[in-house]
Amino acid sequence: MGSAGKYHQDSKEVDVKSEVASNVELFYDLWFVANLNVFAAVITPLFVLETDHEIYAAPSLWNFVGYMLLLWTTWLMTTFHYVRFYKDGIAERCLMGTHLGVMVGFTIIGTQFNADKQIQSVYQAMPLFLMASRLALAVQYGMVLYDRHGDMTRRVPLISTIAFHFVAAMIYLGISFGFQEGQNNRDFVVWYAFGVVEMVIELAASRVWNFLTFVGTHLPERFNLLTLIILGEGVIIIAKNVTLVVQNFSVKDERFANWSPALIGIVISGTALIYIIYQLYTGWMCEGEMSRHRQIVWAALHLPLHITLLLLLKGATQFIIWQRLNESVTLAIDQIGSIEIPAHATSDSIAWSLANTTLAYLRIYPPADELFTWQNVIDNVRNISSIPDSFWRAGMTEPGEELFERFTLSWHELLYTVINSISSSFEILMPSHLDPSSDMHLVQARTAAAIHARFRLVLVYSFVCAGITLLAMTTLYIIAKDDGWTKFDVLRTMFAVDVAIGLGLVCLVAKDDDTAESFLGSPWMLPTMTICYFAVLVVSYIPDPTSLTRRREGS
Repeated sequence: MGSAGKYHQDSKEVDVKSEVASNVELFYDLWFVANLNVFAAVITPLFVLETDHEIYAAPSLWNFVGYMLLLWTTWLMTTFHYVRFYKDGIAERCLMGTHLGVMVGFTIIGTQFNADKQIQSVYQAMPLFLMASRLALAVQYGMVLYDRHGDMTRRVPLISTIAFHFVAAMIYLGISFGFQEGQNNRDFVVWYAFGVVEMVIELAASRVWNFLTFVGTHLPERFNLLTLIILGEGVIIIAKNVTLVVQNFSVKDERFANWSPALIGIVISGTALIYIIYQLYTGWMCEGEMSRHRQIVWAALHLPLHITLLLLLKGATQFIIWQRLNESVTLAIDQIGSIEIPAHATSDSIAWSLANTTLAYLRIYPPADELFTWQNVIDNVRNISSIPDSFWRAGMTEPGEELFERFTLSWHELLYTVINSISSSFEILMPSHLDPSSDMHLVQARTAAAIHARFRLVLVYSFVCAGITLLAMTTLYIIAKDDGWTKFDVLRTMFAVDVAIGLGLVCLVAKDDDTAESFLGSPWMLPTMTICYFAVLVVSYIPDPTSLTRRREGS
């Protein structure tokens, strides 16, 4: 099975570490993929609208990061054992079943993992699953110790590793029993911190003891495979978003049967971005053997890389939806927002003209809450029809501002009703903190504002993660490069760092409302990322001028 084992040479036991991933490791990765996909579908920074504007969606974002950190560190602890000491056997297969059970536990808990709506059973179960994972690892390292019981030099690192995982399991057990349900309970932050501590201790142990080193193992291959898995998640997200666009617009509404050039360009940009990241990561991968201390730093940097890469792919590819949403909303504004008042208009004629246009949209894009939406439309239509006819003949300026505001409010609510119904086609629903019964005439406007603020947040974290991802990959390249540096190597590495910083600073456009509105209204958000990454790719593959000169002189 391509697993690590041992052989006897001159009656002396010699460790043999596998240079390729075993089948059981690849099978374990499938469960990681399943968790990633399920949790991303349930709790995503775009579709969850649960909080007030001031902290808009930040809890959902941190929930996502926290869950990914726990899942990733659990995967890492298990991977550390399998790349160094896995040997096929009945006991190992049973313990792998435990690790798979832990992954199932992550799937179960992921659907209810919400720090702002804590469920005690969920937050007590999570550390129990983490405990089970660490206990299984303690047993596995104990089996390694039993196999090497004749070698005294290996007892200390193995016993230390066993004790470390056992203590970690007991800490998680204590956290489970000590958890108290509460809206402001932040005890779970200990999970995140301790997960990072576990990674640091394991990597430090590999530096201290030769027996625990990752040199000669297939650890780089494992990280390479996990990176490809995350890129594959990005491909799935693009496919889902394109399917959503086709189902809800191209099929439902003949006005969108033909895709706009901007939408086609954004889809191409999203696809190209994933491919360019793949080219950069694999092209900058270490082909030779890294030294022990460099490999430790290289492995640790994959934690921020994978988390920001996943957030980048989830955020950037949602600009596909945003573009189609903008196109449809623009059409709705043209039809509902730009009305002409005839010379002999009546309130009834104006009201029913707006109602017919609104209902035409609602038939194509059914709202999420049909009962509330229809009642809202009826109330606003009645409100407009009850305005005195003299208001229209006076040019909408007499008999006073009160009637004008009354008409404008209902008119805008009908427009926002259409916008929100279109948004619900993309599963972007009404924020739960807006109570329809509290203010019937403002809830649609507030919902539309909340949806717009959501994409503003997507703009911010997408560009921040784009910068961090590129910076992390550049740092990995710097650590792994072992064939010497030329001035040109330094210059193009500096170029990549500058581009990464520039991408991250794009988020500052959100500080200015006019600039943010202009950028959100344009189709250039995703293409901007892709162009920057493409520039780095081109520069990274430009031949070193000094090497070309040497070749000409040699010929």
